[in-house]
Amino acid sequence: MALVSTTERETAAAALRRHYVSGRLTLDEFSDRMRIALKARRGWELRRALWGLPPVWRDPDEMRRIAREAKRRIVIAVVAMLWVLASLVLLLSFGMSALVHGPTTGDVVGYPVAWLIVTVLAWQARRRA
Repeated sequence: MALVSTTERETAAAALRRHYVSGRLTLDEFSDRMRIALKARRGWELRRALWGLPPVWRDPDEMRRIAREAKRRIVIAVVAMLWVLASLVLLLSFGMSALVHGPTTGDVVGYPVAWLIVTVLAWQARRRA
């Protein structure tokens, strides 16, 4: 039999807290189950602590939280990809402009300012996600 990890015990404890907050457990039940979950060494002990409670996929509040977190991560990934793309376009256009016309003062100042604006916008979009 495999031993359970600290992460698995903490995940079970978090699930018990959610069930307690949702009103599915009394304080005594929560305390007993939490003690079992935190002292668990085997998988069956963790299952015993969570026995009779709905699994994550049947808990609408938890599913909404998971969906919000997934949406947030997707938005952050898309913003990061767009920032990288915009940075590469600015870098390539600066390089091409410098090769064709030579580095002008407008280019040396303008491209970094444009990159800074793109970076600030990406940072703000990431914070709002």
